[in-house]
Amino acid sequence: MKTYHNIKTLFFCLLALPVLSLMAQEDKSEIINRIKLDSNYLYAENTMADEAEAFSGAQALLEMMVIDWINCQAKTIDTEAFIKQAKQHFIFVKAKRGQYHRAFLYVKKSDLISIDSGNSATIVGGKSADALTRQAFGKQNTVKESVNVSSEKPVKVAEERKTTIDLTTEEKQLATITQFNEVEERITALEEAGKLTGYGKKKTMPVEGVCHLLVYNRQGSIVAVLRRENNGKLINLRALSEDNVKNYPDCGAIWLKFKN
Repeated sequence: MKTYHNIKTLFFCLLALPVLSLMAQEDKSEIINRIKLDSNYLYAENTMADEAEAFSGAQALLEMMVIDWINCQAKTIDTEAFIKQAKQHFIFVKAKRGQYHRAFLYVKKSDLISIDSGNSATIVGGKSADALTRQAFGKQNTVKESVNVSSEKPVKVAEERKTTIDLTTEEKQLATITQFNEVEERITALEEAGKLTGYGKKKTMPVEGVCHLLVYNRQGSIVAVLRRENNGKLINLRALSEDNVKNYPDCGAIWLKFKN
């Protein structure tokens, strides 16, 4: 009789597991929806098959939004130093969409304003995005960009060579982006249309294959839209000529990769 009771208890526990899992997902959805409706926060999200890529893409978008928003507050900042401090306030919520990983990052605007321009900040609470990355993926997701890009006009290539290149509709749309605040909407639209395999900060860009780069300066302007070819050459989608990252010192970049 006791054995029967134990088996019955185990059976009901197993039945309860999917329900508990669903409740956990609903709790996370409630948090996400609440943050989205609260104007006191900035947020970004990304859904990918790979969890680390989902996080990297969401973080890249949130960093751009933070820089764009803080610049609108008429606060002169050292972008790299500011983002380093701002990331300590990023809160990470991970959830699932079917078989895909959903990464949702958010930050309170008042925490950003409290950051001292002298590169010091008081952490209000919660784990930093870097700490969460180490916890979730077993390694640190570094912030520093491996490509720098400048607020100054690009240095002209000594021998600018025009190419007979045909742009896709998506590439033509990318070439029209001029400001940070346009990037998230464009990437989200491409992702929802199922046209992207991934995106993120320059440091996480795949080492091989065709990728596109949105190069931005400290003022939040997209100073160049580039395509890296299979042979490693960079094509400027606005000038339709070969380009070089050395033409953009002091800048950052966001990469995105289209499905073939």
